Amino acid sequence: MTHAEPATQLSETKNKLELLYQYEKHYLGLIKEYKEEIKFANTLQEDLRRERTQFFTQTLKDVIQTMKTAEVDNTVSAQWIHELVASYTKSIDLSGDLAKTHVIGILSTLTEETKREVVNAKLDSISEKTDAQ
Repeated sequence: MTHAEPATQLSETKNKLELLYQYEKHYLGLIKEYKEEIKFANTLQEDLRRERTQFFTQTLKDVIQTMKTAEVDNTVSAQWIHELVASYTKSIDLSGDLAKTHVIGILSTLTEETKREVVNAKLDSISEKTDAQ
């Protein structure tokens, strides 16, 4: 092993660490830049979960109780409740899909911008190595 090999390994390790540092720094910058969109996506998901819970724990009970009080026929009531739950579930699932699409869009943007930064950092690193030689 020559003296040049440890120096080369140290230099390569230093370059890799610098690249990693730049990647993390850029990623944190992106998160800061998109923090409002991230908060919005998180709020959408929380609201959907809360709404679904509210529907099944309270709203549905209220509807069933109202039908009993109004003495609606059990067969009619059961059919109506079944259709209400199906309609509600379909609606909330659609809202969930829209929220998921929004979240995936934000994540894709962050990922693409981060990949672009990594490529640029690698190109800069290669350029610096070429210039140094």
